[in-house]
Amino acid sequence: MRLGWLVTLLATVGACSSDAASGAAGAGDATARHAPGSRVAFELVLGDGSVWAEATPKGDGYALSAGGVDRGKLKIEADRVKVSDASGATRAKAKAKDYGFKIYEGDETEVATAKQKGAGYKLARNDTPLGELDTHGPGGQIGGEEITVVVGAERMVVKRAGKDVGAVGGGIRPEAAAFLGVTELSFEQRVAGMLFVEELAR
Repeated sequence: MRLGWLVTLLATVGACSSDAASGAAGAGDATARHAPGSRVAFELVLGDGSVWAEATPKGDGYALSAGGVDRGKLKIEADRVKVSDASGATRAKAKAKDYGFKIYEGDETEVATAKQKGAGYKLARNDTPLGELDTHGPGGQIGGEEITVVVGAERMVVKRAGKDVGAVGGGIRPEAAAFLGVTELSFEQRVAGMLFVEELAR
């Protein structure tokens, strides 16, 4: 049953800088919000309502499984989050860089940037503005479409232009869950961005 608590979060974004920008400015002091012992399990749910994976705290992050089948892991390091599959191959990565972070397909192919702007981020994909996400308050758009996070008793449902695009259960904050609304990215890439904001962003 939904609690009726609606958080409207945004995304109208500006351009991103070149790859050659200097290392992880502002990332060197990034500290995990959750100590390993304080992490709790949560579900990752696709827009159609099917469970993509259950994330269970393990070691330096979370083990992923679905229906008892190994789906890989979420590895959290001092300046990055990696999403790997059951074979150990990196499917997505979010790494601190340029006063924010970059999101990658695999380990090397950059697909998006999230640059800090006030309390939020300006997002871009291949130098094309996507939107601006305010992580500390309501309001925003990506691609001209409103993103909302509806907090229920068991899950937060992320909507884009009124349509469900993902959901997450457990102790993830709404402002981090909003990254599931960036549907220009793969689900794994959105999860990497969400976990970066939840675990590493100040």
